[in-house]
Amino acid sequence: MRKSIKGQLILLFLLLSLTPTAVIFVIYSPGMLKDLKIQVTQWLSTNSKSQVRLITLWLRGRLRETELLATSPQFISCLKSSRASASGGQRAPTNLPEARLTTHETSPHATGLYLFDKEGELRAFVGKEAESASGGFPHLDKEILGEILRGSPSLHYLPTGVAMPLSAIAAEKTSNHSLFISIPLSVPETKEVIGGLVAEIDLHQTKGILEGISLPDTHSFLVDGNGSVLACLTPGPEGKASAPSASPSPSAQGFGLLRAGSGGQRAPTDSLTEGIKACLQGKKEGYSPCVYTNHLGQKVLGTWGWVPELGVGVIVEADVKEVFRPVAAMRGRLWWLLLIIGIGVTIVAIFTGRKLSEPLVTLASTARKIAQGHLEERANIQSPNEIGELAQCINQMADSLQEKNAQLARINEKPAKDGQ
Repeated sequence: MRKSIKGQLILLFLLLSLTPTAVIFVIYSPGMLKDLKIQVTQWLSTNSKSQVRLITLWLRGRLRETELLATSPQFISCLKSSRASASGGQRAPTNLPEARLTTHETSPHATGLYLFDKEGELRAFVGKEAESASGGFPHLDKEILGEILRGSPSLHYLPTGVAMPLSAIAAEKTSNHSLFISIPLSVPETKEVIGGLVAEIDLHQTKGILEGISLPDTHSFLVDGNGSVLACLTPGPEGKASAPSASPSPSAQGFGLLRAGSGGQRAPTDSLTEGIKACLQGKKEGYSPCVYTNHLGQKVLGTWGWVPELGVGVIVEADVKEVFRPVAAMRGRLWWLLLIIGIGVTIVAIFTGRKLSEPLVTLASTARKIAQGHLEERANIQSPNEIGELAQCINQMADSLQEKNAQLARINEKPAKDGQ
């Protein structure tokens, strides 16, 4: 079976051209993509840790401001006087409008202050928001009151009645960005705890703090010591919240369930994500090198930190699909580049193979016809290389054969004439 030299040349050019490209792609492409993925992961880890540290510093700053407010002589004397004047009936809380200026100077992030006595009854409040919230004469949650009497500050979220499980968080939107810091109030001379100060802290300012460094595909939130989500600091992917839904005002619910989950349903242990579990177990800064599924059902990488002064954890999660989208895009571009190179090399190989094989095919056809006795055939090839030289040799050979045949014909004709 005769094989065409044209096909063999085309195949040879394809092998010589594509083999180095394919080898380079196979050897270097996975390593390059792996290095890129490592760089993205390291950059994400650094960025997420920066967010955790910023949030931790911000929370500690709000705690320090609340601690300074708790030393206010006006608040201490207010609780003393309310305790001394308290009788058997319930007493309406006192508005302290003159304390608003001092409160704003000391803690500009506090939108409302609430003073509770040792029995957990609201005795005084500061701020317009607090004034609208005080109408129900609420009582402080017993668990929070116990922490205050033990001298422990804590951070709380005001839920709608019971703590929301993590599975229900994804369907909610966060519109009320407030948390509450509770601090014990004590008499400076005797160190006796006479009540507690609860400061309502606006979380909207964290958005401005994190806006400069947070990535659009990361979201951060706070959890308490039981894994219940307290608040969303930055919105999650596609605007989904990572914290419980907005709560009604304190006048509607009171402070009976000031801690997320107290007196109600807590997040079950088996529903906690790997990031929350690691945060609660280690209670220190950490980073997840492995992908896990968050409560929104997305594959994420998590970073966390613990604020021991408030007993809360700060968690930052990044959507893996979005974070590594540049890596996937780079992989796709490499495949497209290989495809384009392959198509281009194939076209060049076909054109070059035809260009080189065409004179050889012409020579073979001419030689075949000459061998069949068609001595008038000539190879019309003008080329400065060996192929052109071969064509001239074939033409000269045909001329020589044709001339020899003519001489033989003349010799054969002469005896015939002499015999006549």
